[in-house]
Amino acid sequence: MKFLNINKCLLLSLFFFVISNSHAANHENQIHVIKPGDINYLPVHKDKMWQNIKEAAIKYQQYAPLPRVAFFDITYPKDKKEYEELGGHGVLLVTAISQLKEELPIKDVYVTIQNSKVKLEKIGFKISFIPEKPKVVIATVGKYREDSIYLFPMYLRAQSGHLTIDFSKNRAGFILSEFPYEQDELPIKQPAKKGPSKEALNKIIKREIPIFEDLKL
Repeated sequence: MKFLNINKCLLLSLFFFVISNSHAANHENQIHVIKPGDINYLPVHKDKMWQNIKEAAIKYQQYAPLPRVAFFDITYPKDKKEYEELGGHGVLLVTAISQLKEELPIKDVYVTIQNSKVKLEKIGFKISFIPEKPKVVIATVGKYREDSIYLFPMYLRAQSGHLTIDFSKNRAGFILSEFPYEQDELPIKQPAKKGPSKEALNKIIKREIPIFEDLKL
């Protein structure tokens, strides 16, 4: 389940587009700077967002330059057993790209429910640069990129609200998606107070979000 949000200058309209879950077809290398400053060269075929970024840049190049764009992907537990091991959590991946370096990293990610905010806990992030080729990508969506992952309390998918991010500067209240989602077979209850098992969390991240496979919680 993925959505792309485009924010064009002072336009008030929000555009939501369903985009595919395909991996990149090529194998160019991309530099990721991993906190606290190590440099890691990761093959793009591990980057589940890269193909979507390229496709969006080509599709919306007529609106270039876009000030910022953001993608997201929610990884659900694969079954009830993993749901329990994760304490009722999934993992949210947010990929944000900006024309301006100072807008990243993302300041906050949260779900708005009526007049309240449920802030999501960031568990890892990578700052990177968009490759120079194809040129249309930087020209349309910008050069600066952040990928970050968050604990996602699964009960939120059944609430009436919005998944929202605040950039470090210039843009707050940037809506990524609207809840509720369609019902599934997993329980709908608030997460266990003890939180997710670190072993289960490391396992789902390595399995589903391979650009963070080096992360050890």
